[in-house]
Amino acid sequence: MNNKRILYLDIINVVSCFSVVALHCDSYIHQYNHAETYWWLRALVNVLFYNAVPLFFMLSGATLIGYHKRYDTKTFFKKRIKRTVVPFLFWSICFSLLYVITRYGKDNGMDILKVIVGGFITGNVPFTTYWFFIPLFLLYAFMPFLSVMVGHLSDKQQLYLIGLLFFLQSCIAPLIQSTNNLSWTWVP
Repeated sequence: MNNKRILYLDIINVVSCFSVVALHCDSYIHQYNHAETYWWLRALVNVLFYNAVPLFFMLSGATLIGYHKRYDTKTFFKKRIKRTVVPFLFWSICFSLLYVITRYGKDNGMDILKVIVGGFITGNVPFTTYWFFIPLFLLYAFMPFLSVMVGHLSDKQQLYLIGLLFFLQSCIAPLIQSTNNLSWTWVP
């Protein structure tokens, strides 16, 4: 197996890891207090390091797009399930059980069930934020198709696809959400 290091991917990985730590150091950014003198500094840190998850997704795409040169699709999915799906399920079940224990007697059973099932579907697991797993699983599901497409699309077609996806996800979706007051996350 070829373990050749690619410097710019290593740098992006380090920046991403540092960004995650920086974002998790101050959760008070989401609680604006007009009397607080340094809230602007918290906002600046949040803006500068908000790139953490998108960078991790780009790293996943860049390192996995040629997976078929290293192993077959069955092995690809076995590795992804072992490394991401199993931990997601394990920790989601742990946090869901904790939720049931702490909410026992406070909510009726149907409300608890809705929160847990909705959490597994959307990644909004009680007591944590696993939203990023759902798009990651979608990336894994589409990787066999993407890896073939990239090999057969011209540079112009790839740029068109990137532009189209950016426009639909980053421009149209927020516009629709803001005009219709719709939520893009589904929790029953």
